[in-house]
Amino acid sequence: MSDSKRRNFIRGAGAAILAAPAVVAASSVRAQGVTQWRMQALWDGGTTPMAYEERFCARVEQLSGGTLQIRPFSGGQIVPAAQAFDAVRGGAFEMMKTFDGYTAGRIPSHGFSSTVPFGFPQGDQFEAWFYYRGGLEMAKRSYVDAGLTYIAPTIYGEEPIHSRVEIRHIADMAGLKGRFVGLASAVMADFGVAVSPLPTGEVYSALDRGLIDIADRGDVNAGVKLGHGAAQN
Repeated sequence: MSDSKRRNFIRGAGAAILAAPAVVAASSVRAQGVTQWRMQALWDGGTTPMAYEERFCARVEQLSGGTLQIRPFSGGQIVPAAQAFDAVRGGAFEMMKTFDGYTAGRIPSHGFSSTVPFGFPQGDQFEAWFYYRGGLEMAKRSYVDAGLTYIAPTIYGEEPIHSRVEIRHIADMAGLKGRFVGLASAVMADFGVAVSPLPTGEVYSALDRGLIDIADRGDVNAGVKLGHGAAQN
């Protein structure tokens, strides 16, 4: 199954192959000419994706000559990931790396800027859609009414389906309990999966305890770092 997602940064809010956006809010803390922001990312601490978020923050400080300092927090460290959109708007922190699938129910276009099952098979194709086929403009417009600024997407490769059971055919998913969000939740429901949009931080524990059978949650590398295997179907 091809699962396209994107993760982005948003100032005050954020955006899966995997796309995650960076999103920014209007508030900030200034001290002696230095602007200080807090940014909550999507990933667990100690994982490779989180290390890249930390490098991003360090790079921004370097390029700004130290005038913009962004302190990174791992996913769920300040608020649950699915609540980051409202938390940024409310001023809990200034920037977030988010997943638009969390807000697809409120903003329909986020279904296409997050996870697209059976979408682009290669990450560079999804990236081309963003930068050459209007995807970036659509994403930016989607955050305007919320008072947030969409910066850019981060494009990852295909995400796996983490599964407790063997899956060889789509029909094998019928009757299973699964964690999915965004467009993926609608597609999986059509396949007969009992979908539960669990918070990101609860996915692996829910799999371990047998509360769910399958889940879409992060890339393979992040899962392995946390001691979880993954089967891609």
